[in-house]
Amino acid sequence: EGGTLKAPQLSKAFGVEGGEDESPALTWSGAPDGTKSLVVTCYDPDAPTVSGFWHWIVYDIPPTVTSLVTGAGHPNGLALPEGAKMLKNDAGFAGFCGAAPPPGHGNHRYIFCVSALPIETLPI
Repeated sequence: EGGTLKAPQLSKAFGVEGGEDESPALTWSGAPDGTKSLVVTCYDPDAPTVSGFWHWIVYDIPPTVTSLVTGAGHPNGLALPEGAKMLKNDAGFAGFCGAAPPPGHGNHRYIFCVSALPIETLPI
């Protein structure tokens, strides 16, 4: 929390040197009673767009899952928990898009959020 993303978490898709678009390992706890699925997102509110930049969206994560491994956001989805799916990010592909602040734009915040839902699957 509050750290700087490492080189593999920078964006290869946007040509950042050393970037691999590799999602970081994440862990969490404390899903409320009645949780039937989880959603994990990564959002950059500092991106120079009208609405920020969505780097990653994973949904239909089983409620018993408490972590995602490094690289779970690979577009092939093989490292995701069974049943989990990814939506397209703002770069246009389903997977994790690493950090790529424009030159001279300063530091950006990347907000990773785990949301508990009362339904097993989203009708997407």
